[in-house]
Amino acid sequence: ITGSIGVFGMIPYLGKMFENKLGMTFDRASTNAHSIMSLNRRLSGDEMLLIQQEIDSIYSQFLGRVAEGRKMTKEQVNIVARGRVWTGTDAKEIGLVDKLGGLRDAIDYAAKRADIKDQRVLYYPLHKDDKFMELLEELEDNEDGGGLIGSRTELPEELVIYYNELKKLESRTGIQMRLPFDLKVN
Repeated sequence: ITGSIGVFGMIPYLGKMFENKLGMTFDRASTNAHSIMSLNRRLSGDEMLLIQQEIDSIYSQFLGRVAEGRKMTKEQVNIVARGRVWTGTDAKEIGLVDKLGGLRDAIDYAAKRADIKDQRVLYYPLHKDDKFMELLEELEDNEDGGGLIGSRTELPEELVIYYNELKKLESRTGIQMRLPFDLKVN
């Protein structure tokens, strides 16, 4: 849309505001001319070429894998696929898939092919014990009066402040762009 400033269009403006109002500047260090490709400026011809070469490489790899799996040549796959996304029904008609189904069907098929009797689904990343989160959960139990904040146990003021900040963050909705730190100007 002509005339509107998108999120990435705001970056140069914010940089100038930080510099003019707060005296903050930003520097970049790079090891070569293309180590920092940014969406807040037009890509150069060389950068566009690098990106197109990567896209071509990925598509060639995709064609090779489909060709191997479908017992076709890459050229045959390219003629049929032409870089398009096909519906399941159409893909079956043109020979890109053998059978239609959902996730459960795919899991059952893979388990049968691998001769797995007791199949189970694992979700990654695997859950690791997080002592900090355990402490926060214990603090949250205060709503029924049983948590640390709701009890008579005195907590350090800093911990209560951080807990309240986390609760504020948790209550925000929508898309957010956050810095990995809080900037407070007195």
